[in-house]
Amino acid sequence: MYFVGIHVSKRHHQDVVIDEQGALRGDTIGLSNTRSGIESLLERLEGLDEPVRIALESSGQYWLCLYDQLTFQGYDVAVIDLLQINAYRKTGIRKAQTDPIEAFWIADLLRFNRARPNQIPEAVRLQLRELS
Repeated sequence: MYFVGIHVSKRHHQDVVIDEQGALRGDTIGLSNTRSGIESLLERLEGLDEPVRIALESSGQYWLCLYDQLTFQGYDVAVIDLLQINAYRKTGIRKAQTDPIEAFWIADLLRFNRARPNQIPEAVRLQLRELS
């Protein structure tokens, strides 16, 4: 099984794929927060030869489109609170914080099954939340 961690930001996302031992599988890939960026991520995921679990951080509203597309394609996606990711990152020795490192911590948190995903409200409730 592979674990995919996605660091979400306004314009660019960063994704990392690790295996069950925590080793990187392929390069870390930066993708734009656009339809073509999400399509390139989906192509990468389809090219993997093992089942995939995906986790991404709930950064503002920037994760919503990515979450919708991944779940529409049938992927199991955990949306993790940023505070939980930051607390888990502090267990490591190195204190560097870059987008690829952040994506790795998200994938690793999922690998150890410590990712407690947020409850995702239905679409209407999300729209009302954005309006208010």
